[in-house]
Amino acid sequence: MILKVKQAVEEQIGQTILFTFTSYLIACVVSLFFLFYAMGQTTIDNLDADESFYYQQAVQLVEGKYEINDYRPIGFPLILASVLMISGGQLFKAKVILIMISSLRSPLLYLFAQEITGNRIVSFISSLISAIWPPLVYLSTTLYTESITPVFFLAFMIALPRKPSVWLRWALAGMILGMMILIHPMYCFFFPFLFLIQLLEGTLGWSLRNFLIVISSCLLLILPWSYSISKHEGQFLFVSMNSADALAGGLNEKLYSNNEYISFAPNGRKTSTGPGMWITDNGYLLPSEEQLSLKERNKLIYERTWEWITTNPYKALYLEGMKLLRLWGFYPYLPALKVRFIFGNIPILILLFLSVLALWKWRQYYRELCRLWLVPIFVSVVALYAIGSWRYRLPADLTLIILSTMYVYSCFSSGSLHIGKK
Repeated sequence: MILKVKQAVEEQIGQTILFTFTSYLIACVVSLFFLFYAMGQTTIDNLDADESFYYQQAVQLVEGKYEINDYRPIGFPLILASVLMISGGQLFKAKVILIMISSLRSPLLYLFAQEITGNRIVSFISSLISAIWPPLVYLSTTLYTESITPVFFLAFMIALPRKPSVWLRWALAGMILGMMILIHPMYCFFFPFLFLIQLLEGTLGWSLRNFLIVISSCLLLILPWSYSISKHEGQFLFVSMNSADALAGGLNEKLYSNNEYISFAPNGRKTSTGPGMWITDNGYLLPSEEQLSLKERNKLIYERTWEWITTNPYKALYLEGMKLLRLWGFYPYLPALKVRFIFGNIPILILLFLSVLALWKWRQYYRELCRLWLVPIFVSVVALYAIGSWRYRLPADLTLIILSTMYVYSCFSSGSLHIGKK
């Protein structure tokens, strides 16, 4: 009996190693192929504005010339600086290394799906889809924070226990969440969703205790950076100073009045700009006020943005609605963006449809599946505050991939899904 159990465990471990390695290898190959043959020449001049910002910050860290920049947190520049040091400062090699990191999303998604569904086939197919999922492949070849945040997000979901566990594991989950926030402040919005996950998966007392452990370790990791930027600005700051710009850029009269138009990135990539997106020139500051300190600037932008929202509620609601339509691929459909439509809009709409069917089919397991359906709500909240960009949607893409695979698998196989098992 003991021998049979041992053999079963060894077989399971062997299959896990095989499936995770295979999915990782495929993710690497697909992303590297895209980098070599679809991204064009990799130069500093071809970087988008955000990419260029992170690259310059990383170079300053490598050269020892970094000065505190509290407009964005230091997490991603630190990681990128480490990558540049390993690559000898060569940008193309740095992108290759980031792809190797980003490709970890596939084996991690396998482990996450296996924990939720208890089905190896569903988990493996989900991991393969994540390896070739167009938005994930594209962003893995960039210097955006989204090149690596899916990896941290999945690591956090795996580290966060679904049943009673030692407090160190909860603390580890909190530290990963803290790193996610230092990479991108959007994960500050995840705090209430974290509590909801723990509440749905356990009792109120159990949830409060563990929530406090996660949040405490998260804040401890963020504390040194928070202290540094607060001291630098002479006021308390949590992780960054760009929250006012994030809000104002997506809610303003200029954006409301703009028609949809095609814009080009430095590398020639086509994209669309219009209601639901974000603009730098939000129109809330006079040219002379642009020279104010970040503290004074933020205060003015907040005041004038909220004034515009309260005096133009219908315009604000329209822009918020457009953010959600863009986020989930319902808009826009432009002839000049055929590739984006085929490989972006259509896949996410299919994923949404299948995920809704899955949630309805397993509606009695809404607690057990809360880690999957709460994430799309989370990214929607982020979009409502900032921008309906697909970049911010990636965590939801991962959970929707699992839900969709579950549903399709259930239609063609008699295999079991152990959703209710912990």
